[in-house]
Amino acid sequence: MKLGIVVVYLVSEGFSRLLDIHLSRIARHTTVPYTIYASVNRLQPQLCQRLERDLHVKIIDCPTTPERGAEEHSYYLEHLIRAAVDDKASHIVTLHVDSFPIRTGWAEELAALLSDTCALVTIEHINTACLFVSREFYLKYEPHMMVTAEDRKSPFFAIYKGAQARTALWNRLRFQGVLGRSFLLLFDRRLSSGGRT
Repeated sequence: MKLGIVVVYLVSEGFSRLLDIHLSRIARHTTVPYTIYASVNRLQPQLCQRLERDLHVKIIDCPTTPERGAEEHSYYLEHLIRAAVDDKASHIVTLHVDSFPIRTGWAEELAALLSDTCALVTIEHINTACLFVSREFYLKYEPHMMVTAEDRKSPFFAIYKGAQARTALWNRLRFQGVLGRSFLLLFDRRLSSGGRT
């Protein structure tokens, strides 16, 4: 395995300790050859210098974007993923600065979960804090991280957002310990039928 770890570094000066923990945990718990593909477009110079000193970090010169928030993050991820694929990474994982492995062998464990019926491995709700895919999946489907305005208008996106909202609501209620299983099933049916049972 040749692992491409892609990270958009958008943190302020006060996060230097977190950056050190992030890099040291990756180094400590990653047993396969890896490269961290980093975007540093709005990173403080002293933090950028810290990344430049790490032999596993490859800073990618990404064109800047006026976007902010999730759109900016997605924009840079697309460039970083492409760089990892171009470098022949066999597997790609997205991480945030505040996400890092805590167990040795994590990359092998995630890769072992991939199959013909499991195209990606992530934490709850498809999250870029840890999104693990194979090179083959990326080359075959060319997924995009950025949702375009046209995508947002599609009926498929509306279905996705509805499912995401139901799952978020279910999790809030479940973690509050308010719901029993039969109520959840009824409630879910009502949501998926637009409130009609």
